[in-house]
Amino acid sequence: MYLGSINDRVWEVMENDFVILDPANPTDNERANKQCNTMALNTIYNGIDSKVFEQVKDLEKASEVWTRCWHFLASLLKIDHRSILSNGTRNVACWHTITITTSER
Repeated sequence: MYLGSINDRVWEVMENDFVILDPANPTDNERANKQCNTMALNTIYNGIDSKVFEQVKDLEKASEVWTRCWHFLASLLKIDHRSILSNGTRNVACWHTITITTSER
């Protein structure tokens, strides 16, 4: 599933880090970001296999999981992870390579 199809903000939270300044008293915007982060994490976790999951399970933010998955993909393909960047934004089509590549192992 394309993260942006859930909600544009889900994609934004996944692609750009966010912070919650006061976890005991989050703003409405921070609560919305946290909810979008949870949706993004759930979607990513459903699209990766157990080998990839083991490498990202300790991370709390979807943006961190996404970055780690790209590094994992690059190591599988033996390429520089920067070569799968397109105009500063990760190429969504490459995401499918992670699940295809890892599911074949």
